[in-house]
Parts: sequence; C-alpha cells; structure tokens
Amino acid sequence: MRRIEGFLICMALALVLAVNFAFELQADLPNNALTPACEAPAHVEAKESLEIDPSGYVLYCPCMGRLGNQMSHLLGAINFAMANNRTLVVPPFIEYHGTPRFIPYASHFNLSALAQVHRVIAMETFMKEIAPRVWPAAERHMYCFVNNNEMSQPDCQTKQGSPFGPFWDHFSVDFVRDVGITPSFDAHPELTPLSHPVIALRGAPAAFPVEVFHRYLQRYVVWNQERVEIANSYIDTHLARPFVAAHARVGSDWVSVCRLGDGWTDFMENAQCNRTRISAATCLPPLDDMATTIVAAARTAAAQHVLIGCDDPDVAPNLVAAVHKIAPSLVVHVAPPSEPFLTAHLFSVADLFVGNCVSSFTAIAARTRAVTGLPTWFFGIPVS
Repeated sequence: MRRIEGFLICMALALVLAVNFAFELQADLPNNALTPACEAPAHVEAKESLEIDPSGYVLYCPCMGRLGNQMSHLLGAINFAMANNRTLVVPPFIEYHGTPRFIPYASHFNLSALAQVHRVIAMETFMKEIAPRVWPAAERHMYCFVNNNEMSQPDCQTKQGSPFGPFWDHFSVDFVRDVGITPSFDAHPELTPLSHPVIALRGAPAAFPVEVFHRYLQRYVVWNQERVEIANSYIDTHLARPFVAAHARVGSDWVSVCRLGDGWTDFMENAQCNRTRISAATCLPPLDDMATTIVAAARTAAAQHVLIGCDDPDVAPNLVAAVHKIAPSLVVHVAPPSEPFLTAHLFSVADLFVGNCVSSFTAIAARTRAVTGLPTWFFGIPVS
C-alpha cells in the first residue's frame, strides 16, 4: 500500500516537475558514500528473441517525468515483468522539445545487457515483429490500476493527454477496451497468458522513487559502445582525468519541489542519501555552499577539471564564478543542457560525483556508480 500511495503522491509531483524540467541506494549506507549493490542474479542468455513468448508480454507508457523518472520506472518495470514471468517490452525514452520525441532504448543502451537479467524486447521490434501475431488491433486492451469498486467499469483514460496520446499514436496503437486490475506491482496470477497475452499499462508498473531492493538492476543498464565512444571523446576534448562532476538542480520548478518536500524523510530519491530529512541545504543549497563542496571534491580527487550539469543556463555562470572565487585554477566546464543522456553518462564515469540528494537525475549516476564502485557525494551531506 505504501508503494501505491507513493506512486499517487509522485503523480501529483509530476505536475510541478513538468514546468521547465530539464534534469531530473542502497538504504542504510554510511554517511555520504555509495557502495556496490548486491550480487547480480544468475546469468541468462542475453538476446532479443523474436520467438513468441508463451508467458506473455507487458508494456507501458513511460509517461511520468523525464529521464530520471523514466529510468527509475524502468527498473521497477523489469521487476514487475520478472514477478509475472512476462517478457518486458522496453519502451523508448520520451524527450520534450515542444512536442514529445521518442528515443529508442538501444540508441543509448545495450539491450543485450538488460536481457542478462530477464527477457526483454525493444518496443519498436515488438510492434513490428510480434504484435501482429499476438496483439491484433481488435484485442488491444488498456490495463490500469483501480479500486475494487471500479473494476466493473474502469476508466483508464487510455490516450487522454500528452504524452499518453502521442506515445501510443507513435506506435499506431488504439485501444478497444479498458481493463481494471488490482493496484499491485507484484504478481498478478489472475492475468493468465492465455486470456491476457499482452498487458499494456497506461503508466509504469513501478513505484516512484524506485524501491531500494530494485536498485541492483541498474547494473544491467549499460551504455552501448557508440555512446561510450561519444562520452570518451567528450572527456578527451573538454576535460582531463581525474575530473569531478556535479549536478546543480536549481531550476524554478525545483524550488517548488524543495518547498513541498521540506522536512520529509521519505521524499522522491532521498533514500540514496539515507533518507536524510529534506532541507534547503540538501535540496536547493546556496551557490556558495555548492561551490565549496565542488572545490572540496576536486581537492579530494586531485582533480583540476570540473564538469557541472545545470538545469538553469542563467544560474550556471554564477556557479562557475563561485567555484573560481575559491579555486581560480580549476578548469570548469558546463555540460550541454540539451543533452541529458550525455550528461548522465559523464556523471556516471567521473572520478568523483557530487549530486542532489532528492533528484532522480542524480540517482541515475548514483546507482550506476554504486554498482561500479565509484564514489558519490551529495550536496548538504557531510563527508566522513
């Protein structure tokens, strides 16, 4: 029940985060460090199968938030597919540049690596190769979580609003019926593959923020070789190792989020910093405090280069100036705000990363670094 309540709360938060939203571990970790997550599950054959899965499929619209939220939901969706023994149809990421743009998972990440933990297929491949055989247009049902008193006449609001409508239109999908299911992200034995070969959900079958015990799944979200080469080239061109990366989440929408979360201990992604009580120091620290932490991180890592990812282009120069006021010799580079995937990648591979305790965009890098053994600090959290 806590997970469903959290999901509903975060759906409300999404209304706040939608305005100019450019960016979006393990519990009980000591102080300010992240450690590698638990051991990976047993290896399974890593390939995208075009054979029909007799156990069925699950797909969903990644329609809450931007990259950070969508990545958190992906991990939960993998767990949902595992719990129901269905192939996960991996949706594209959604970017917002006026109108939604749909970015195939494989354009940035290695789908074969994801297949090492469970059966997966790209949504683009599913719709072209599998859907015509198992999901005819006359049998396309939209599933949604509803209360018992709504089961007989569920209203899944199938394609109402954006990005829901544009997402399904992108794949030429229309729905002929709504199906209500029990609000649970666990197994649904009542949905047999024979009667329900394809479960298409309006939103992700996952809690937000991601459950702590699902975070190990980040180890299977691996950048593809092309993106690795792009990130390495960027580092060679603009930075030099060792370098420190920092996520400055300071946009106008974030001010409202921090105000809403003030005083909470279970809010958005703050489990990644031991559920520290949310305050201005952790959610929206002053630029001078951020600069002090960044310089301390650079000195700890013996770094002369700093990469700052900032969601407000008007604030970024002021933060750079604050860093130079303390350490004039540091070379500070601002990541391109229009390239969130590249920024997340650079955050993930920096020698030391300083993130925002509450942010789901920070959480992408923090989880990745946890499973690869790289250190992460958080603004406003003392370092032991």
